[in-house]
Amino acid sequence: MCQIPKKQNRISSIDLIIISVLCSICSVIRIIFHHIPYITPFTALVIIIGSYLGPYYGFSVGALSILVSNFILGQGLWTIFQMIAIAIVGCLSGIFFKNSRHKNIPRTLLCIWGIFSANIIYGVILSLYEFVFIYNKIFDPFQFFAIYLASTLTSGIWHAASTIFCLLFFFDPIGKVLISNKFYKNN
Repeated sequence: MCQIPKKQNRISSIDLIIISVLCSICSVIRIIFHHIPYITPFTALVIIIGSYLGPYYGFSVGALSILVSNFILGQGLWTIFQMIAIAIVGCLSGIFFKNSRHKNIPRTLLCIWGIFSANIIYGVILSLYEFVFIYNKIFDPFQFFAIYLASTLTSGIWHAASTIFCLLFFFDPIGKVLISNKFYKNN
């Protein structure tokens, strides 16, 4: 699904540099906004990177950014679930919007994808972590999901709203910077 962008299935040093720089930017932004509850431009950045640079970059930058930023924010069993969730969001963004640098994406479609990726993909995978490791012996699955949805409704709305806000205002400017990179033109 997420293939390496080289013909010989090898990663060049330029690809590694681009991934590491984007990963460090995303990690720093995630750490800075961590102290503001539920407001994070991180998901929107991973969507933008996946959309403009492709599924491989979205997958790699999303997963590695979670790993790196959790060294500061705290590692745990939830880290692998966060990595999987945001990597899927970045990869699917690259698949769905693979031609975004050549044409304009309708803003309503971008908003719908922001809500879906922030709440459904990311939220459900993280709720699976809580169900498997925390509540598996306390509640039955239906009761758990009812309680979880009721308790996380506010945080999900804020996460989706911050993702939509960042996508609407930063999708084009950040995308233009990403595709104007002289390294990217050589790939």
